Amino acid sequence: MQSQVNNLQNALNNAKNEQGLIGKTIDNIKGTFGIGISSKKCQSYIEALKSGQTTYEEAYNNILKYQSKQKNGVNIAAGIISGTLAAAATGFKPAMGSKLKQVLMAATVGAAAKAGIKTTERGTNNVQNDALNPALIAKDGLSGALDGAVSASVIGIGKEAVLGASTKKEAIKQGVIAGAKGGAISGGVIGAGDYTIDCAFGEQKFEADNLITNAAYGAGLGAVTGGVTGGIVAGKNFNKGEIPVNPKGNNPLDDGPDGKIKPEGSLKTACQGL
Repeated sequence: MQSQVNNLQNALNNAKNEQGLIGKTIDNIKGTFGIGISSKKCQSYIEALKSGQTTYEEAYNNILKYQSKQKNGVNIAAGIISGTLAAAATGFKPAMGSKLKQVLMAATVGAAAKAGIKTTERGTNNVQNDALNPALIAKDGLSGALDGAVSASVIGIGKEAVLGASTKKEAIKQGVIAGAKGGAISGGVIGAGDYTIDCAFGEQKFEADNLITNAAYGAGLGAVTGGVTGGIVAGKNFNKGEIPVNPKGNNPLDDGPDGKIKPEGSLKTACQGL
């Protein structure tokens, strides 16, 4: 019995030692609010084994599940942050020229951001010589490039409703909706993509259930992040006059009485506002 308890405690300690700043924060939040599997809950499984309320296999599998979910949580959080930074580098605006050029720029920013975030995460864990692992940095750069490219690709979703807003309140509302839609799409792709890349590099064993779970978690976090960001950007641009006021509900891109778009009118202004 004592050897089993020691094995479980060692497995839990190893899982905790792998976590840096982001992982520890996620674990503390889950432990405080009783969300999902936390290190606190895993410790309770070990205590349950001592009292005969659970089996060694059940407790060990739960600790492995905790370790996997922590890794995925860190990946998703780092991916959403990287994607948001990449989108910010483009000014949260749809491409006015080459869409490919914008996506490539966002991919570059995403790769640098993700590699930096994950290197910092490893640098703040309790595993020796883990921070500057070339293979892991390359993997993080690859997944970060995906995060940035995907985030840039969804910029502009729902822009018509934002442009058609006649008040700041409506602009913010439509910005939240548009941002949440784009964030859910990019977050889902980021969650699934990062997990797949992790598996390809041997960091995790691929399981279809985990792929779906990561996509769902990514979509949820992306929707929240995108909604908040979309609302802030829409409100800020409305104050700057970059979102044209449209009190009559007309097409914001229609400048002339003959229904034709004037090259120096709202089309230019509207595109600058997103």
